[in-house]
Amino acid sequence: MNIHYEPVRFLLVGGSVFIIDMVIFIMLYQWEAMSTFKARLMAFLVATILTWMGNRYFTFRHRTQIDRGFQFTIALVISCFAAGINLAVFYVLNAFLPGTITFASLALSIGVLTGLAVNWCGSTWIIYRHIKQ
Repeated sequence: MNIHYEPVRFLLVGGSVFIIDMVIFIMLYQWEAMSTFKARLMAFLVATILTWMGNRYFTFRHRTQIDRGFQFTIALVISCFAAGINLAVFYVLNAFLPGTITFASLALSIGVLTGLAVNWCGSTWIIYRHIKQ
C-alpha cells in the first residue's frame, strides 16, 4: 500500500460521508422540521461514526492499528474538537446568512471543510500515526 494514496482515500471517505451527512441534515431540517442546529448535530453524530470506520478500514488500513476501542475514543475526541470548529463556523455563518435551506447548506459545507482540515491532521499525526515498516 502506497502512503501517497492516503489523502485520496481520506477525501473519498470524507466525501462519501459528507453526502450522507448532508442528506440526513436536509431530511431532519426539512422533513422533520428540526432546528438547523439540532439537525446538524444529529447528522454529525452519524457522520463521525462512519468516518472513523471508513478511515480505519479503508484509508489507513495498511497502518499498524491500535486497540479498536481506544482508537475510537481518540478519534471521537479529535472529531469533537473538529466538530467544535465545524459547528462554530456553521453557527456564525448561519447567524448572518438568510434563513433558507440553500444558505444553511452553504454554512454546513464551509463548516465541514474547516473540520476536514482538523480531522486530516488529527488522523495522520495522532489516530493512525503508526506506519508499518
